[in-house]
Amino acid sequence: MYTKDQLKKLIFLDIETTSNYINYSEFSENHPREVKFWQRKAKALRKDTTELQDKSDADLYESHSALYPEFGRVVCISIGQVQFDENDKPKFLAKSYYGKDERNNILDFINFSRAIFNKVPDVKFVGHNVKNFDMPYLMKKAFIYTIQIPQRFHFHDVKPWENCLIDTLNLWRSSGIGYVSLEHLTLMLNIDNPKEAEVYENDHGGIARAFWHGKLEELKEYCEEDIKATANVLLRLSRFEPIREKAKINKT
Repeated sequence: MYTKDQLKKLIFLDIETTSNYINYSEFSENHPREVKFWQRKAKALRKDTTELQDKSDADLYESHSALYPEFGRVVCISIGQVQFDENDKPKFLAKSYYGKDERNNILDFINFSRAIFNKVPDVKFVGHNVKNFDMPYLMKKAFIYTIQIPQRFHFHDVKPWENCLIDTLNLWRSSGIGYVSLEHLTLMLNIDNPKEAEVYENDHGGIARAFWHGKLEELKEYCEEDIKATANVLLRLSRFEPIREKAKINKT
């Protein structure tokens, strides 16, 4: 699927998001004019999902608001790269922009992206469901903060074959339809599963709870293991051995 040289020119990406406020009460107090928009979103969630029908607007805010850039916050952006040693054994370098200041997280990522595009114009960003979640989320946040984005991120004006994104979800679909989670994919491909981390908690709202309990370092580590898992998926699909060691932190 991908050669070693192609793999070395890919940047793996994942984000972690939380609710903008610790609970619905604080959200309502700080943004009273936006409450009606969350009420509409919550109503739609209850209509579309049977198990949510008994949940209040407040319940759904704590469990689902992180999924929407209009109501959530980016608390961690992790990027990573596959490298190969002299024996062609893959290793992984990771770096994260994280913290409570969402604008700084977004700005740091955009500045990195601009620099890497200038250095390697044909570089591509890889993620699981990156085309439908991670990158749209980041772009909307950049718009909110009036941060200028690189030309390669002007997706409305990009031909399909010029797109700088590779989505492992789409690769797995193989032109078919349906959704498969990264957790399920790693299980099928016998890859270490980052969703087993305690911070994940295997439910909606687990990441938000971790953030509001001050577990930023744990969130960063989890996010970096996520991108390593995505890299391993692509390595396996390209018939390379997966990365076994823990992701190393890239200081540059």
